[in-house]
Amino acid sequence: MKKKLLAAVLSVAMTASLLAGCGSGTSGNSGDAANEPGGGVKQTM
Repeated sequence: MKKKLLAAVLSVAMTASLLAGCGSGTSGNSGDAANEPGGGVKQTM
């Protein structure tokens, strides 16, 4: 009984950390050109 409860708690904890780590948050580097210096404007000569 204790092993099943421990397995369930660990499964919930792993799922929560997976969703928190792989969630689509606004923080971090998103790779958008608008966030780079120059505002993503391409300059040609």
